[in-house]
Amino acid sequence: MRLVSLRVLLVLCFVTARAAAQSAGCDSSLDPTPDAEGYQPRAGSRCEGTYVSRVSGPALELVSLTWGALPAAVQPGGMVLTLPTAADRPGPVHIRALGIPPGLYYRMDAEVPPGGSVTWPPTAVLDKLKIGLSEVGVFGFARDPSGEIVYLPVAINGPAGIGEGMVVQLRPLTTMDEAKWRFVAQGTSPGEWTGTDLKDDRLTIPLRVNRAAPPGTLQVSWTDPETGRSRIKSFELRP
Repeated sequence: MRLVSLRVLLVLCFVTARAAAQSAGCDSSLDPTPDAEGYQPRAGSRCEGTYVSRVSGPALELVSLTWGALPAAVQPGGMVLTLPTAADRPGPVHIRALGIPPGLYYRMDAEVPPGGSVTWPPTAVLDKLKIGLSEVGVFGFARDPSGEIVYLPVAINGPAGIGEGMVVQLRPLTTMDEAKWRFVAQGTSPGEWTGTDLKDDRLTIPLRVNRAAPPGTLQVSWTDPETGRSRIKSFELRP
């Protein structure tokens, strides 16, 4: 009888933990580190922590998309992350924070209703591991009807940064020469390319658009120094 009760208790614990992870928008593909700072459900309907990297990423990935720049430091009460332009989406949307420098395998994931927000406190993981905001990117995302990812800008602590336009940060995992970018708004023709340089392990691109701007595609072009071939990567953005 005791053995049966123990099995039932273990099953209930597993089901409860799994439900909590799903409701927080946890990424089940991550392998958490085996410590208190490992990636796991946290208070406030989010998953956060460090994980073990087992696969390499794409040649170029979007790691931050915010209205205005991130603040220099997190206030003790945490930052409120909101997706103001996602209020009319039919389903849940996601907010993600991640470590940008090579070797910093940190993630925060939260699933929020359209127009919703999540509070991101520094005490759970960032402070303990001495991770500064300059090492972290934040962005929102959802999937369109075809399953493709659409990136959504995150507002930090209210709408104050929206007037500054969007700030995009991209992390290259390969060597790039002659990197340049352009933003092609929906219904318009492609414009001129703008050159950009790698700084602090990332490409930073300021987009002077506001919330009334139509969706569009951020195109990034570069030359592969090993082959001499040009490459282009596109990201669908919804201001």
